Amino acid sequence: MPYSFGLIGYPLEHSLSPRIHAEFLRVCGLQGKYDLFPIPNDDHKEKELKMMIQRVKEGELNGINVTIPYKQNVLPYLDDLCGDAKMAGAVNTIYAINGNVFGENTDVEGFLLDVHNLIDLSEKEDALVFGAGGAARAVVAGLVKKGWKVTIAARQVHQASQLVQDIRASMEIEVSLKGLNIEFCSLNETGTIFQKLGERLQLVVNCTPVGMLGHANRSLFPEDIEIHDKLCVYDLVYNPRQTPLLKHVEKLGLRGRNGIGMLLEQARRSFEIWTGCAPSCPVEGIIQDLYEVYS
Repeated sequence: MPYSFGLIGYPLEHSLSPRIHAEFLRVCGLQGKYDLFPIPNDDHKEKELKMMIQRVKEGELNGINVTIPYKQNVLPYLDDLCGDAKMAGAVNTIYAINGNVFGENTDVEGFLLDVHNLIDLSEKEDALVFGAGGAARAVVAGLVKKGWKVTIAARQVHQASQLVQDIRASMEIEVSLKGLNIEFCSLNETGTIFQKLGERLQLVVNCTPVGMLGHANRSLFPEDIEIHDKLCVYDLVYNPRQTPLLKHVEKLGLRGRNGIGMLLEQARRSFEIWTGCAPSCPVEGIIQDLYEVYS
């Protein structure tokens, strides 16, 4: 029987996920489809989210991915969280077993796999993360797991504060809090953070939609701040390929990478959860194909 997958979030018109999963199905010799299910962020969203998860529960859909802005909104409608979703407190992959619906977060693994193409995380230095939404939760969880010190800079400081509380609570269960260093600040204070951390700051990650097609078109870097040349920048935004932040990074002579590799790696893990098949497609080859198709 053909598989049926999908993506919920809003907006979705620029999503590359259908193309990615079509390739995974082809490589694994499976039949199926991957549809987009845009759910406007309005008064009806909770009803729509609940309905989509019910479709998974009843087997009409074999699994769904969740993207901005619903990675936390779906939590009340799930029977349990698995793996990295427990630590991140956010879900991007939903599936059902014996009528129970589970949430996983493959963004954590996807980020860690792809960011290794940019920087060696074994050094355990300082990182600055822009944003405090569902994507940021995955990135922060991944970095903390690797022993990094993380500062979260967010426009909504209360959201960043809650993220820190949730990560600390989950880490208290899984590992000792000894040495855990995670803080938060306002986006307006990032210049101070750059100055305070100096060369200890080795990685900056943008987890906001700033720079994405249809969103604010600007760099998140503070103006007129001295930045050392070892700093690496990872932008989760992948459309456009060269985001405003990465253009700024290039001018500064720093190393940067966009988030399409993370998109592919998290999708690969989601697909494996749903089908039991781990697609062996080379990441860089698919990336080039995707940009040619969607350019």
